[in-house]
Amino acid sequence: MLKKEDCDIDDVVERLHDPVTCDPPIYKHRHYNLLAYMKYLTGEFGEVVSHLLKAEEHVNESLFDNKDAKKTVIYANFAWFYLHTNQLEDAHTYAEKVEEISNKYQSSENQSILFVEIYGERAWSLFSFCGKYCEKAVEYFKKALTFGPEDPDLNCGHAMAEWRLLSYKRQSPQTEDHTILKLLE
Repeated sequence: MLKKEDCDIDDVVERLHDPVTCDPPIYKHRHYNLLAYMKYLTGEFGEVVSHLLKAEEHVNESLFDNKDAKKTVIYANFAWFYLHTNQLEDAHTYAEKVEEISNKYQSSENQSILFVEIYGERAWSLFSFCGKYCEKAVEYFKKALTFGPEDPDLNCGHAMAEWRLLSYKRQSPQTEDHTILKLLE
């Protein structure tokens, strides 16, 4: 779990503000999910729900092929929030939505779509939060890529997380053979 004391929440919120307003629409749900968590950490619970609703609205209005997989992450976030704020009936409602969607993805091919989304969103959240979580972000990008090895968004995120991890550890990549360069090929 991402911890409040590990970052400057105002800085994370500021970094997410521009992408929500300027990034291509394809990523907005991801930013709203993370903004919701930031608001949870600051105790602004009404804003949590507002951001999660915006994430859901964005997915509903988008042209994504895998809308249900993306909604699984959003609904799981709703369930988690309601559970942690002792709103058990609402938590149960959203947990049921997650289960309903998960049941649609029972075949191994469809499970891959769901796992790419779940692990990918986890990776992006860890990557976006702070440098301390880059190692975990790399792990989740790798997990997601086992289910969607050709996904350009995940490959780019994996490369950026590896680069930031080296930077965080104050190492420099070896141009001749470093995996980061191979990831971008």
